[in-house]
Amino acid sequence: PRYCLFGDTVNTASRMESNSEKNMINMSPQAHKCLLDELPDVETRSRGTLSIKGKGEVECFFLEVSDANFAKMAAFLTL
Repeated sequence: PRYCLFGDTVNTASRMESNSEKNMINMSPQAHKCLLDELPDVETRSRGTLSIKGKGEVECFFLEVSDANFAKMAAFLTL
């Protein structure tokens, strides 16, 4: 028999993508916290509470699209 296992991480990523908007990065509260722990001055925007299938009501966040944000992230990733 063949098995295909998907954990909570894959399911959450799928839900974030399907509940996002075009050309935007949608984040779960956990991803948002991890990002701000590493890059506290990156700009994000709360989307408010969304009903996420299999998760219930979840506050989601967008990464703000700006040259400043991209520069901060690029500098961090090249360390």
